[in-house]
Amino acid sequence: MKTRLLGGIAAVILAILGTVMLVNYVNGADARALEGTQTTNVVVVQKEIPSGTAVSAFGNSVAVKQIPTNMLVNGAMTDLKSVQSKVAAMELLPGDQVSNARLTDPATYKGSNPAKIPDNLQELSFSVTADRVLGGQLKPGDYAALYLSYNDGTGTGAGNVPATKNSLRKVLVVSMQASGQGSSTSPAPTSTPAPSTAPATVGASSWVVTVALTPADAVKLVHAAEFGHVWVAKEVSGAVGTTPAPLFQGDVFK
Repeated sequence: MKTRLLGGIAAVILAILGTVMLVNYVNGADARALEGTQTTNVVVVQKEIPSGTAVSAFGNSVAVKQIPTNMLVNGAMTDLKSVQSKVAAMELLPGDQVSNARLTDPATYKGSNPAKIPDNLQELSFSVTADRVLGGQLKPGDYAALYLSYNDGTGTGAGNVPATKNSLRKVLVVSMQASGQGSSTSPAPTSTPAPSTAPATVGASSWVVTVALTPADAVKLVHAAEFGHVWVAKEVSGAVGTTPAPLFQGDVFK
């Protein structure tokens, strides 16, 4: 009986020791994987953070991790001291690197949207790359001009003739949400780069733009987003909403 008891105790001790050794090995796996790799300390999401959460309330939902330099997203942050007054512009998921493009000021966050949407308009969202939407610099309440382009002819029976038109004018911007971040595959510079005058939000590679349109204009935007291309410009001050004729490929150099 005594022998069985001692054997059981020994088995338990061995199991505990094995578990501790396994945990230590797993915890050291990241360090071994990064050995010899140039890394940078970056704030990384550990637990899901709802959109609109104040940075000051992130708490243990984020942690500073070593990330290989060639896997850094544009604008990745090493600490959050300078952005405590901001909120999450979108839902942040575990593994996301926190950057300025994913944060916004409380006043412009879509949850406190300054855009007043008339009852006769429909809200509609579409995705565009950053270079097609001013690098993400539009704000809720701004007015946009939407340019719709097609690679093929726009008329019934038309041939393969690319065409573009500033089809939709004075379109109310409801919200701007970064939906992706560009990554850099080049090593970090060895010298300190010159200060940049570019806005921080160009770190996002694409944006979900939500606008308010009449049903007649909404169907045009859906069609262009589905079968053509959309470019977004900030509407000029005092615009009256007129649209020029379509521009065809043969007219560009006239």
